[in-house]
Amino acid sequence: MALDPDLVALLACPSDDHAPLSQQTRDGAPVLVCTYCESVFRIEDGVPVLLLDDAEPGPRGLGNPVSA
Repeated sequence: MALDPDLVALLACPSDDHAPLSQQTRDGAPVLVCTYCESVFRIEDGVPVLLLDDAEPGPRGLGNPVSA
């Protein structure tokens, strides 16, 4: 279940950088992805799981910028 875009606009990565999240689809399921570190956060039953311990780290880990 996708989240309301207005809600997504209010959410941020829970790591120290607090970057905005974008809603994407991975393996057919909606997820939230940090725009800074690209860590992936699940959405379970319409509820975003914004716990760092449950996140899939981005290419350089949680809260770390992705090289351009």
